[in-house]
Amino acid sequence: MDSHSEQHAFVIFGAVCAGKTTLANHLETFEDVEVVATDRLIYERDLLARKGHVEEPITLYRRRVRDSRSKYLVLDEMPKKETFDFLAETERVVTAIYLVQSDETRRARISQRLTRQAELVATLSKIVGTDLTKYDRADRREFWRTDAFADKIADEEREDFETTLRELYLTGGHLWGETCPSPLDFTQIDFHLEISGDFDLKQVRPSDLLLKRIPSCRYALERGARRRRLAVCIWDIGNVLYKYSLKPLQHLTLSNSSRPERFEHAKREFSFNPYMKGEISFTDFCREYCRVFNIDYDPGLEIKIEQALREGIGESSSVCKSVIDLFDNIGVANAVLSNALPILEGDGGYEDLIPENMRFYSFNLGLLKPDNRIYREVLERLDVGAEDALFIDDKARNVLAAMNVGITSVVFSPDNLEKTLRKMLPFTIGT
Repeated sequence: MDSHSEQHAFVIFGAVCAGKTTLANHLETFEDVEVVATDRLIYERDLLARKGHVEEPITLYRRRVRDSRSKYLVLDEMPKKETFDFLAETERVVTAIYLVQSDETRRARISQRLTRQAELVATLSKIVGTDLTKYDRADRREFWRTDAFADKIADEEREDFETTLRELYLTGGHLWGETCPSPLDFTQIDFHLEISGDFDLKQVRPSDLLLKRIPSCRYALERGARRRRLAVCIWDIGNVLYKYSLKPLQHLTLSNSSRPERFEHAKREFSFNPYMKGEISFTDFCREYCRVFNIDYDPGLEIKIEQALREGIGESSSVCKSVIDLFDNIGVANAVLSNALPILEGDGGYEDLIPENMRFYSFNLGLLKPDNRIYREVLERLDVGAEDALFIDDKARNVLAAMNVGITSVVFSPDNLEKTLRKMLPFTIGT
């Protein structure tokens, strides 16, 4: 089926005052285009409620999407998962139109919108003889949904009232408090088209949208001014994919050491490196550990040390899982590179997130971060260039070493990882 016989849905994305309504209203001037807009539906629902007909917004929205017979269906709203669930039922070809506008322009438009809304509320106040500025939007909507104001409106002013009220609704702002989603958050989109702020939205035609759109997989890789192709994200494990602590091992050590007062000194003397590099066995590791920490070694302690090391594994990072899932959805591979203890291989709950062939450990490579060679080895095994990789680690020295190899790298922080990635890689995380 070609684009001439297909039915299309254009879902408009963009932050507040990015031009979504402007574009939707313009497209509606063309033949065989129908617009389903949040603000319009809110107005229609409240108008029906005034007449005694109550319909849930999602029901009204779904009916409009389902019943549309127009070739082009334009959705001007804050898209949610349900949006695409409804569209799937219509078998339309879905194109996301992402409007990118500068913050400065958006702030100016928001100021203009607020000024206009204040003017409209003042006009309505004059018509009904009540100072409506004393009420918030929710209270005013409750007022409009009833006929309590009807007796206060002179017949000759009723048309002005309805016209002004409709404009107030359609100026938007009902969903200002919600986060603007990214088109890359949804997997049900077939095509993407990004329109920057320097383009006149009133010059767009529906046929232009079909000609200039690009497939989802291509858009996911190309979005952003740098047109950077992100092929793989390489994650550290401990204190990134999951929290990790040596406290259980410390407690075991202090309770078994003949000289617990030397614990801090012994910590500085002991090194995990030979074991993490795969140079010694776990038994040899335990023997050396007991020697340094003044513990009488016996084979039974190996079980206790292993248990203590496993008990150090804490909860998994929901932030990392969210980003990993997003990368998977847009075709970016995920791998791990860890200075790891062989005894913990396969633990931590990340096995379902990272394929086995994408897991790289120090004990298999015979190298430790921040040695530059370990990053180059992993890149070679992944068959990607440094410029196509992203590295995330909780230790700054490891991040710096990866950057020296040419890998874009981030010091992990669970509180601002997504924010950092939005700034660095807008095409993969959204704006």
